[in-house]
Amino acid sequence: MDNDKKDKIYEFDISGYGMEGKIKLQNTNNRVVATIGDMALDTLNYFRWSNALRFFDKYEKKKKKRNLEGRETPIAPKFLIEILGNAFIEDDENIQKLWSDLLVNWQDPDKKLDKKMMYIEILKNLSPVEVKILDFIGNGNDKEEIRNNKDIYIDGNAIKHVLRLSEDEYELAMLNLFRLKCCEGFKGSATAASIGGIPLRADGGIEKFRITLLGYNLIDNCLN
Repeated sequence: MDNDKKDKIYEFDISGYGMEGKIKLQNTNNRVVATIGDMALDTLNYFRWSNALRFFDKYEKKKKKRNLEGRETPIAPKFLIEILGNAFIEDDENIQKLWSDLLVNWQDPDKKLDKKMMYIEILKNLSPVEVKILDFIGNGNDKEEIRNNKDIYIDGNAIKHVLRLSEDEYELAMLNLFRLKCCEGFKGSATAASIGGIPLRADGGIEKFRITLLGYNLIDNCLN
């Protein structure tokens, strides 16, 4: 651990739910000690300081890139505590980066994002494969056309090929994205069946799908 970071104190402005001030985090015997004023935050205490530093490195790089230092919007404590706690226990570097990006985006006064606990809950339930799928579609070259044209669907075979996913990896990832309401089957008109002259709507399932509004909001919150 770098000596200059071992004893560094990190502070985050909080505001909301009748609470104003700062959450202060520092190292004691390689364990996180978090406080608001004189009050200890047991939900954040005792995480390994080295794990917290991995997160802080990502967070500070993102903030510096945004030129956000000193302009941070205070975060409601219930959001900040959840973000930090989940980030500190995350082993996967890419997913930990999403927690960092989520916090920076919510602190950025230039971004008008809808801060909701459901985005934190969804992120807690994502695997690296699911993140890879959302990132590839949500930030790809054709992202705007795919997002805005409701007649376009994403082909599952193409995703498997480009991202080099096995059938099992793809199916498990998509089933979870469907469960979390981040994706849904593409609904096109069926040509072979109708009721009363009205074409049935065929659901493409996981092989022909679209990202939902909720999924795109998640991308805006932590994948951009």
